[in-house]
Amino acid sequence: FMIAYYRWHGVHATVTLLANCTLLAGILMFLGATVTLPGLAGLILTFGIAVDANILIYERMREEKDRAHSPAQVIKLGFEKALATIVDSHVTAFITALVLYKLGTGPVRGFAVVLMLGLITSIWSALVVGRTIYDVLMETGRMKTIGSMARFLPPDTHIGFLRLGRTCLRVSAIAVIGSVLAFFMTDRTKFALDFLGGYKAQVR
Repeated sequence: FMIAYYRWHGVHATVTLLANCTLLAGILMFLGATVTLPGLAGLILTFGIAVDANILIYERMREEKDRAHSPAQVIKLGFEKALATIVDSHVTAFITALVLYKLGTGPVRGFAVVLMLGLITSIWSALVVGRTIYDVLMETGRMKTIGSMARFLPPDTHIGFLRLGRTCLRVSAIAVIGSVLAFFMTDRTKFALDFLGGYKAQVR
């Protein structure tokens, strides 16, 4: 999808994703970690966050290109303006994974460890490896233009999302409060070891 929508930038995203995967696999092998199903779930979520980081960069680059900046300036501003959002998303996800690691047991901890490591490699791959590839292509003269990207909506489209802001906040508040109450009102016997801790043995 990234290649089809962002064209050659999608190829660039795929390369940074492979770099992320290689780096993460190397760290897991170095630590001697055993890959479990929850660990694979953390790996998949890591890739989703990594792709999201690339999308943020490319959309910023598209905006700067629409303002008729030079290719070098488009790349520079694209990375700079996407930096705060990328760091924010990675830090909040890392804090969530840290809480899961502190409060969870076996499988949940495995998921949290892979996710935390994946977030570190993801932000490194997107901001360092990705930027380096662009800089090398620019300096060697292999990239003279930014190139085209697909676009679902015309650039002058205006959708009033914030008109529904207060309504969405109310609905979200009701959903959050209801979920917390439901969690504490539920019979504790319905929770598995992931929530309660302890040991489980299967004997034949």
